[in-house]
Amino acid sequence: HHNLGLVFAQQETWPQAAAHWTAALLLQPRHESVRANLRLALARLDGVDPALRRLARGDPVTRRFTIFLPREWQAVLLRGA
Repeated sequence: HHNLGLVFAQQETWPQAAAHWTAALLLQPRHESVRANLRLALARLDGVDPALRRLARGDPVTRRFTIFLPREWQAVLLRGA
């Protein structure tokens, strides 16, 4: 998804780039270059959900959700159950 985001950014099709970088961020939330590229794409778009902008910025409220990868969150939830 990260590489597809780069391809769409080179073509200046920012909605598609933002979509792929959002998917990449959700799969690898600790990858800082994905977060930076997503911020770049979101800056070129209007009408973006504020929660997505906060997730891309990595503010303290949303940072707690990026502590673990999705598979790690699943393991935490299974252990807790």
